[in-house]
Amino acid sequence: MPLQSIYLDHSATTPLHSEVLESMMPFLADQHGNPGSLHRAGRVARKAVEQARSQVASLIHAEPREILFTGSGTEANNLILTGLHSPSEPQRSLPLCSAIEHHSVLDPTRNARAKQQQSEAFLPVNSIGLIEPEALAEAFSSKPRLVSVMFANNEIGTIQPLDAIIERSHQAGILVHTDAVQAVGKIPIDVRHLAIDALTISAHKIHGPKGIGACFVKHGVGIRPMMRGGAQENGRRAGTENVAGIVGFGTAAALASRQLHDWRHVATLRDQLESTLINSIPRSWINGAQGPRLPHISNIAFRGIEGEPVMLALDAEGIAVGTGAACSSGSLDPSHVLLAMGQSYEEAHAAIRISLSQNTSEEELQSLCHKLPPIIERLRTV
Repeated sequence: MPLQSIYLDHSATTPLHSEVLESMMPFLADQHGNPGSLHRAGRVARKAVEQARSQVASLIHAEPREILFTGSGTEANNLILTGLHSPSEPQRSLPLCSAIEHHSVLDPTRNARAKQQQSEAFLPVNSIGLIEPEALAEAFSSKPRLVSVMFANNEIGTIQPLDAIIERSHQAGILVHTDAVQAVGKIPIDVRHLAIDALTISAHKIHGPKGIGACFVKHGVGIRPMMRGGAQENGRRAGTENVAGIVGFGTAAALASRQLHDWRHVATLRDQLESTLINSIPRSWINGAQGPRLPHISNIAFRGIEGEPVMLALDAEGIAVGTGAACSSGSLDPSHVLLAMGQSYEEAHAAIRISLSQNTSEEELQSLCHKLPPIIERLRTV
């Protein structure tokens, strides 16, 4: 008899919501028009795309014209890192990012610096994974055109002090981007209140389809396209639009807007889970727990063993958890996030990431709490 599956890796991806699938189906079947066509089928597709654009904009309190659809959150990050600029200073220097960014931000930043034969430079974080705004002045001496700081970390869930970072950056004439892929739909985000210049979103993190992302680019801020060959997305991203994916993204954004209040319950479940595991498993700790966190992420480490065997043992019991960013799961390197926080290689290898959803039940977490302690005890004796 197959094991019942308990899915606790929602930071990697989320199940497609039934309402999202329902909204997409007409555009995977009968409504096959190209949004760039002027006939009726094309106009139907264009109307659907623009409705979805409004839904995504509403989730973060943006204007629809400020939403640009991409093929993923990774593409959106790359587009912003390589193309965002101030219209008054389009050729200004290099981007700068924090040391704990997703690799879709870290790698373009490294690449840009390497092209200009500049050494790597990243904003440091403290032991709980937070940037200290007071440390920005030295980093700004190189006069970057753009600073990228993720809204909340995808591995440990810590929420950055963006208000202070944006204020100090703007005082220095520097644009600010935030990768909000993990945060959008989990906590309220208002781009107007933040005064952010650019922000990244991904549909599959909010129960939407994979293969569709978006970025917010504040009206008046310039962005050079990475992909050319068409006038789509107001000339900022060429290529026929993924209409079904965009429609699903819009539906997922509308659902996330309506359900933001439900995450308080998830945070309570997460805290209860952590308390139970810490009390039942000696020599364990929670990474990032001392700072503000997203409600659904718990990064827990167990001294003396590595996270990957723990994850595989839980998988054999029908429980899915993660060990960090899903796009890096094939790497044998320890988490760059935990290393940046000052942990040793051994400590950074020792963590697993448990990430919940609004549908996670107390019974599922009780099952995890029942099965994990003996797994840890067994692995420590191997």
